[in-house]
Amino acid sequence: MAHQLEERLGQGRVAAHHGSMARRLRLEAEERLKSGAVPVVVATASLAAGDAGPMRLARQLLRRYGVATRELTARESRVTSWRALLGALRTLEARGEVRDAACGPAAS
Repeated sequence: MAHQLEERLGQGRVAAHHGSMARRLRLEAEERLKSGAVPVVVATASLAAGDAGPMRLARQLLRRYGVATRELTARESRVTSWRALLGALRTLEARGEVRDAACGPAAS
């Protein structure tokens, strides 16, 4: 479908985003969409609206500080709502990648 749209809209104006694509290609599509380089992205559920940014920010905060709080998100230059970030943190917790602070530190 992306190829068909690109034929109609012009070369370089459509990007594809699918879970089976290489991570590098998915990230490139996300960045091109965010920067406005492409007006259209044909995507599957792999690109849920607002999903990639908060998940990436949550991981960055956890790597950098070991925690993620509203105060820390206020320091970041990326604009992500606390609700979206909290959702990403809960997803990471459900996957077993992090633990809630009330439960104590995650086992290494």
